[in-house]
Amino acid sequence: MARLTVEEQLDVAIKDAALYGDPDASSRRVAEDLYEREEALIEHFAREWVIEKLAGLIRLRRTKARPVDEAQMVLGFTRLPRQIPLTSGKKIAFMDATLHKLKQYRSVICKRKSPALVQLDAAIGLMQKYTPENPGIKVAQVFALEAKAAKKGKL
Repeated sequence: MARLTVEEQLDVAIKDAALYGDPDASSRRVAEDLYEREEALIEHFAREWVIEKLAGLIRLRRTKARPVDEAQMVLGFTRLPRQIPLTSGKKIAFMDATLHKLKQYRSVICKRKSPALVQLDAAIGLMQKYTPENPGIKVAQVFALEAKAAKKGKL
């Protein structure tokens, strides 16, 4: 009979723990028991698992602490997303959105409570100011114009 690989051995140990572990114990407790029983086997995977967990935590922190566009900061738009879903299901970069696409996005999020809704409405208001002269103007362009005006003290 062929010898099982380390991955297969771990898979068997996990299945056994799930099936035959104490049914009244929490999954965490069963996992702790499995670790104590199969520590040598599990150590083969420890480095990869720890790195994967750390990468996930770093990804989460980067997302939370992502730098906001300078114009967004000047204008106080700190809660707006990087990407927005449209009614078609497609996603686009927020800063590339036109007034029409912002309104589509608003129709998507107005169905749920979102703290970004107030800022989105303010962004739509700014866009409406520029759209009559330039219907294809994008959020990034409007924010840049507004930030420049704010720095000059015109607002």
